[in-house]
This record gives sequence, structure tokens and C-alpha cells, in this order.
Amino acid sequence: MTVQLIKKIVTMIDEKSQTYPDVEIKYFMDSNMTLITEELFEIFDNIEINTTLTLKKDHNHLRSNSFEKVLENIKKYSKYFDGEKYKLIIRYNVHDGNINQISEFCRFIKNNSINCKIDFQNIYNDTSTKFKNKITDCEFENMFCDQIAKKVEDNLLYNSIVPIVGLSRRCFAYHKNNCKIYSDGTITHCDGFFKSSGNKELLKLPDKCVKCDDFMLCGGVKPCDIQECIGKYVYKDAVRKRIKYYVNKVINN
Repeated sequence: MTVQLIKKIVTMIDEKSQTYPDVEIKYFMDSNMTLITEELFEIFDNIEINTTLTLKKDHNHLRSNSFEKVLENIKKYSKYFDGEKYKLIIRYNVHDGNINQISEFCRFIKNNSINCKIDFQNIYNDTSTKFKNKITDCEFENMFCDQIAKKVEDNLLYNSIVPIVGLSRRCFAYHKNNCKIYSDGTITHCDGFFKSSGNKELLKLPDKCVKCDDFMLCGGVKPCDIQECIGKYVYKDAVRKRIKYYVNKVINN
């Protein structure tokens, strides 16, 4: 998708939003940072850019030797990532081969003065790839406070302890005005949906989710969920532990 086309889309959205002054427009972009330009920032009044980065050897192994280019552009445009108007989210895709590199990665972020929030996500096993992650989602959730959060805290990166979308598993796909536009022009709700041009039928949460006692922590079923709901949130204890950790270690500091 060219910068000119992006500018045209944003202009149309901004013009339309004038009719609804009480509606706040927020822009998000998934990017490997290799094609980011200064002109892109000038288009948006606000934008949150999500990119993926781990340490060099691991990143290059999983993401086509793009480490140097990604880091180059992160540094090049670091002046824009003030955390208010423009935000940078670096997703650290956790697997059994890099779980022990998190401390080093946090030091790397700190030493390079990269203003960002780190989003730690466990890699799920896709049947279409040869790569296999030995850490299950349940193991990852329980590792967070015992291993990951402590390493983040040691490097004073407190804002990376809280999940990106809050302490619950909030899903933006259910918002009627949320959409994702791909570079080929197709539009869908989010990454969890099969790309289809014109498939914008709104989702509805099942009644069982709205009435469930675990809904506030779980947020309901999501299109990206691999496991079927068993009537309760299986990571509830781990999430409660994360909330308690956050309150004790972050707010009190």
C-alpha cells in the first residue's frame, strides 16, 4: 500500500469524522519497520506502530535477516515515539529458544534509549510452518510473573508489565467501528479473521460469555482462539497473579 493511498484513506476518515465530533479516531499499524518513512508520520495525527523484534540471532532466524533494517528505522524515527501522539509497541515473540534472553533484550532496549512498550506474546504453533514452540500458552501465562515481569522490572521497564490492551483479554474485533486494512486493499476485523473483501458482518458475543463470571478477565471468545471455551477462563489464576504483581511492584513505585 503506497503512502499516497494511505494518505487518501486517512483524509477520507478524517473528513467523515467531522460529522461525529465525539468519536475519537485511533490508528494502528502493523509493520516490520523496513518501509516506514518520515512522510508516513506526517499523515497521522496519532498512530501506534506495532513491530516485532528479538535479539539479532533469534530475530534473523525467524524473520528473514531483517534485524539491522528494523533497528535502523526504529532509531531513525525514535524522535517521533513520544508515547503520546505516536507510540511504538515492540512485540517480543516468546518461544523456548529465547525465553532466557529476555533480560538481555530489556537491557538492549534500555541501552539504546528506545521509547517503547514491549508486548510479550507466546508464539503459537502454526501447522503451515516447520517452527515449533515448546512453551504452551498455559506455561507462558504462569511464567510471566515468575520470569518475564521480574526481568522487566529489573531493567525499570515497568510499562511493559501490563498487557497492551489492559489486564483483561480485550478484543477490538467486536467493536463495530474497528477494522484492519491490508496492503492489498482487503478489509477485515483483525488478524484473527480470514482476509475477505466485503466480509464486515458484525460479531456478537455469545450469551454464555456475557453471563459468565470470568468475563471481566477473559473478555469472551475471540476469532483467534485455538482452544474451545470450556465454560471458564483457564488462565484466571495467572491473570490475577499478574494484576497483583502489577499493583505491588508498579503502582507502589
